[in-house]
Amino acid sequence: MSNEKMVDVNGVRICTEAFGDPAHPAVLLIAGAASSMDWWEDAFCARLASQQRYVVRYDLRDTGRSSTCEAGKPDYTGFDLVKDAVGVLDALAIPRAHVVGISMGGGLAQLLALEFPTRVASLTLISTSPAGPSSTDLPPMSARLKAVFDQPAEAPDWSDREAVIRYIIDSTKPFAGTCTASDAELRAVVSRVVDRTVNIAASLSNHWILETGHEPWRSRLGTIRIPTLVIHGTADPLLPCQHGIALSKEIPRATLLLLEGVGHEMPPAQVWDRVILALVRHTSEQPAEQVSPSPSRPLTTVEAWRRYDDDERRLSAHVSQRMLDLAGLRSGSRVLDIATGRGEPALRAAARVAPDGFVLGTDISDGMLDFARARAAAESVTNLTVRVTDGETLAGVPEQAFDAALCRWGLMFFDRPREALKSARRRLRPGGTIVAAVWAAPEDVSWWSMPRGVLARHVRLPPIDGTAPGPFRYASSESFRTDLAGSGFSFDHEEVLATPVMETATPDGLVDWCLAFGLARMLVDQPESVRMAWRRDMLTEAERYRDADGLYRLGGVTRLVVARAS
Repeated sequence: MSNEKMVDVNGVRICTEAFGDPAHPAVLLIAGAASSMDWWEDAFCARLASQQRYVVRYDLRDTGRSSTCEAGKPDYTGFDLVKDAVGVLDALAIPRAHVVGISMGGGLAQLLALEFPTRVASLTLISTSPAGPSSTDLPPMSARLKAVFDQPAEAPDWSDREAVIRYIIDSTKPFAGTCTASDAELRAVVSRVVDRTVNIAASLSNHWILETGHEPWRSRLGTIRIPTLVIHGTADPLLPCQHGIALSKEIPRATLLLLEGVGHEMPPAQVWDRVILALVRHTSEQPAEQVSPSPSRPLTTVEAWRRYDDDERRLSAHVSQRMLDLAGLRSGSRVLDIATGRGEPALRAAARVAPDGFVLGTDISDGMLDFARARAAAESVTNLTVRVTDGETLAGVPEQAFDAALCRWGLMFFDRPREALKSARRRLRPGGTIVAAVWAAPEDVSWWSMPRGVLARHVRLPPIDGTAPGPFRYASSESFRTDLAGSGFSFDHEEVLATPVMETATPDGLVDWCLAFGLARMLVDQPESVRMAWRRDMLTEAERYRDADGLYRLGGVTRLVVARAS
């Protein structure tokens, strides 16, 4: 049943629809040019609302069931659309909302944050730009898309429903990336758009000829103090991803989420899991983006991962997938993931072994397991259980119950890793497989060696102890093989993978990441002069890690070790 509600806003009628409980934090979805609220699909809105959010979408003027003008003669400006968004909040008695805008809607959202900051709890900007497609300092639209604009298709007979549907589909496809909606999915949305829209000719023309009604605002983006998430597809042909990167640089402390293969389009269903989880975290009452690492106040482990979890998951996905391959997981397998933390690779394993398989993820930190629980709920994963237990004893975990054990970058940090391996061996069935990911030598791991090397210019650091808990405990293949043999395993083989673990749009973002994962604890007792010198040198050194696309990346070499239960 539809929850559509017509409201009077600024002398016009606006059609709105809400999902969820009004008592939950409000999320206002603003669509792009020539787009009714139907492009925010029902299923997307319902899934976001299921995460305790009150989701509101609405038809912009000249779209859907909202007030319309004659085609080619809009009597309002872009800034009127901004004021309409405020009017929708007023009409629905919402004092502040988490605002999510896509494309032109992202521009409207920027102006909302600048001109009505008390009404915006947080800002999410999807497939938009600090300057638009005509900016001279950012890449233009692709040549393929420009050719479409230069030779637009002839308008259809607006009274012919099927002709209009085909026209919209054909007009939409050039904006798509390689990760996009299927033809059936696109037709379903477009059909709903056509059936709901009062004046389809005006809907598809008027927004493109609007005056902005506002002076340029790019120079003011640096004044935004509202927590901001920038989401951008890497295959956007209208606003290449450098637009999103630039936007994330120009709004202070904005977070960037890149969607691989996505074009200039509503996030397709393939990436809803990532987008919805990012939105839920970003729209929490105390967004992680507000918590910044510093030498005098290191982030806790949970705070650090709350801030960087999504990017790391994406960047290291190939490591998890390769671990599942090496473990031979298939439907029906029973899997134990030791030190699963945020649910990696447990959640991917659960998908691999479904529908008949089962995964148990263990970790010593209940706070870290909250990440896994939240993602499992968001992805409707039912064959994963997580449990707080010490990885060295695995107390309460049944013996000889699992076909495979996984441990991604965890064993090296145990006080007694051989005891952990022995415990894992007892939980495996005879012939079961263990696959562990460990870091290679320090010089091959830039996320650790780069910031530590800069710090070593200013203070004397102790030598690396390869026998103590830490990232390089098993940098030596011989050491790991010795512990495997002493724990009842037969070594099978190992391989290496290049593994990026972070990417950011700014050198400051790189420094903050390094502080979040341990460096702050090494700086906390240093004098302010050393801290400042370290940061200055880090900003300079960061340029060595800037790739051709303008992003700064750190990573390392991962060793994947496979052994069998003897």
